[in-house]
Amino acid sequence: MDSSQNNPALSLGHPFTNVQSAHYWSATTNAEDPTGAWFVYFGNGYVDGYNKTGSLQVWCVRGGMHAEAY
Repeated sequence: MDSSQNNPALSLGHPFTNVQSAHYWSATTNAEDPTGAWFVYFGNGYVDGYNKTGSLQVWCVRGGMHAEAY
């Protein structure tokens, strides 16, 4: 198995700065528990669900855009 799958890392020259080893919200609600959403721990890539009332980091991204909209 490729060790990079167990230890994801940003490639050299990436544009992201001040990335913290912290828990960051995803935008995905937990289908089995709509009061929860998924998060990713940027320290090791761990993913789990957490109650939406919890306080975690956020990472603003743009998605869902289509080229034909421009």
